[in-house]
Amino acid sequence: MQHWQDQIDRDAVEVLLREWLPEALERFGFEAIWTPKRLILHFVDGHVDRESVIQVLAQYPYLRIPPTPEVETFPDVPDEGSVQDLMRAYFTRRIDGQFLDDVRCLGDQFQSVGDTDES
Repeated sequence: MQHWQDQIDRDAVEVLLREWLPEALERFGFEAIWTPKRLILHFVDGHVDRESVIQVLAQYPYLRIPPTPEVETFPDVPDEGSVQDLMRAYFTRRIDGQFLDDVRCLGDQFQSVGDTDES
């Protein structure tokens, strides 16, 4: 069984953060913003802008991993770094429904472009 941090390709996430949040990456460091949960906390505190956070979350490679994959047991599911981070933030009212809808919509757009590219 892998620890949740080992299930996430940190290099891929760093590339995404460098593209959309270079100033935040420089200011806070990778460890502070590399999961959706940590990024959302910085957004709520006003340290990063909404549009950039939505872009990162929509492209975050691990959000589409089901929270309870059939091939994994519950302890194998990442504590951070999955769509569960967004759901927790929504239910604790850190983000609103429009924020969540924007991430889903943009994520669907990226997914459909990816599906088209593979054909």
